[in-house]
Amino acid sequence: MKRLLLVCLATALLQFACGCESGDDRKELTVFAAASLTDAMTEIGAAFEAKTDAGILLNFQASTTLEQQIRRGAPADVFISASPRQVDSLAKDGLIDADSRIDLLRNSVVVVVHVDADISVAKPEDIVSEDVTRIAIADPELAPAGRYARESLTHYGLWDRAVEKGVTNSLDVRAALAAVEGGDAEVGIVYRTDAGISKKVKIALELPPESHRPIIYPAVILKDCTDKELAKEFMEFLRTDEVKEIFKKHGFTPVVN
Repeated sequence: MKRLLLVCLATALLQFACGCESGDDRKELTVFAAASLTDAMTEIGAAFEAKTDAGILLNFQASTTLEQQIRRGAPADVFISASPRQVDSLAKDGLIDADSRIDLLRNSVVVVVHVDADISVAKPEDIVSEDVTRIAIADPELAPAGRYARESLTHYGLWDRAVEKGVTNSLDVRAALAAVEGGDAEVGIVYRTDAGISKKVKIALELPPESHRPIIYPAVILKDCTDKELAKEFMEFLRTDEVKEIFKKHGFTPVVN
């Protein structure tokens, strides 16, 4: 029976070897992907399994957390980050197959409030209004979504005021979204794709792209992958029209040719 596994670091370290074969003689590919890709990549992984009979093991966490896991030797074949920064860092240390790298997707960041909230966020300055006591973002030191949020707030001269009010540095962008959904923060800054999956929040404002660095998701095969052919097949699958439509359905903008 085909299965799609969402693996955490401990599971990845203890159970999986890069490019190994499972007990039922199926080849398996371990993909580390940014938390914001959870829904889209789960669907894409299942589609790849159906076409190839290969197993896909998925590990979703903040991009910097995934980079740290890779550096500590966690078994991974393919890495899809929510920012070029993590891939650039791995490339500098020779930990990726540089020729395999592609820019896969674009995204945007938005300000969200609870669907029942009376708070008005019509302009960036409203993020730090008197009605706001807590602002949820992903931890800028771990997650690109948090860095983009910090860059936008800094662009408008609002970062220091946001910190004074109380910035909730969530583990990743999904945790920041959950903070607004649960009422732990009045506003949150998350990816548009994450806001789109929730029925408990509404988008109040999109932060202009000029207020932060471009949001690009690169994908790459890792240097220590032992099944390069399967990894290459998966990377080619990411470029297909079928996968592009899945990404679009989940709110992403495909950029790869």
